[in-house]
Amino acid sequence: MTSIVFIESVQFGAARDALQASKQLGYTPILLTEKRSIANMPHEWGSTALIFHVELTETQIRDVLDHLRKEGHHLQAVISFVEPYVSLAARLSNEYCQTVLSADALSCMENKLHTRHALASLDVNPVYFDITEELHRAVAFPAVIKSSFSKGSRDVYYIRTAEELATARYKLTSRHTDTVILLETYMEGIQYMVEVMVRDHLPQIVAVAEQEVSGDGKFIVTGYSIGNVLPKKDYDELLKLVGEIVGTLHITNAAFHLEMRLTSQGWKLIELNPRMAGFTMNQMIGEAYGINLAKETVRLYAGEVPLLTKIKECAVYTYCMTTDLCGIFRGISGLEEAAAQPGVKAAQLLVKTGDIVGPAMSMGQRYGYVMATGDSVELARERAMEAARLIAFYIEEI
Repeated sequence: MTSIVFIESVQFGAARDALQASKQLGYTPILLTEKRSIANMPHEWGSTALIFHVELTETQIRDVLDHLRKEGHHLQAVISFVEPYVSLAARLSNEYCQTVLSADALSCMENKLHTRHALASLDVNPVYFDITEELHRAVAFPAVIKSSFSKGSRDVYYIRTAEELATARYKLTSRHTDTVILLETYMEGIQYMVEVMVRDHLPQIVAVAEQEVSGDGKFIVTGYSIGNVLPKKDYDELLKLVGEIVGTLHITNAAFHLEMRLTSQGWKLIELNPRMAGFTMNQMIGEAYGINLAKETVRLYAGEVPLLTKIKECAVYTYCMTTDLCGIFRGISGLEEAAAQPGVKAAQLLVKTGDIVGPAMSMGQRYGYVMATGDSVELARERAMEAARLIAFYIEEI
């Protein structure tokens, strides 16, 4: 049988969508996971033929791959949509499956400091420097401090004073003393997520989503929209910049996403991530353009030709639900009513009764979403927000 091995997954988002897509494409999906919550509930992962609960070290993964080959599986690709396994999966895929994935470029993207260094010749980086050791230079505030391996806004802080800088440094180093810390100039401007696929060195921008980002010291995206038309000059500059990044990093075959800000000095790179975005992005792109990007990424990584032609175009907005309270989640009301509103495509709860909830300090602390479509982003947003107002969380404060 022809199989695709996935290294780790999540309960919701592109990583899970890809598992389902691989079966639709005729492959046997096999999941390697460290998460007991997944391994103990295989019935919830009906699209997956096999689940291996293993420690995700390279040695253990190789042992499973060798076992699968001995059992008669023809391995078409090894894929991960979950950091920090993306480049490892690509490297193993090239070795075991003779794919031609850009593992070195994906590895560079997994380290934010390495990414900044690699792109230093392009006019895309903010002013930045490594402050892992003692700080020997003046800092212009406001600024951003982050771990070189941060993801999902975890271990990223907006700082305005020297006192906040000291506090953030302590938070970053208290758990991991060897953390590499990156300090960057804060850049004003609208933030966008840019989904890119590269095949045979040729990049294609699949979607551009505008992001609404909250403040309060963390960078939590509380809203996404697809359908905002960039001025031609700005889009052309973005397309040129994506091409320069692909050339500079020597990317041959890969799917990834950038977070960019359109500033008064032009496009500036916030982050470069070695996978397609998670959360609702795959669903949003499907609603906007009729493209299942997770599925097309599997095609690309399996050596097939991805199908990226838009079959429709409409505006989509997703509102992300957070809370200001800290306590135990006891339930919700209004979710079905919200889902039934005009233009609403999905109203989803992402927290279980009994879970501890609190103000969002990372993207993982968004507890649900409402997604709506419309003839314009303004209409889609209005529909999503009106539906969200019908939803109430019940939280027992602690």
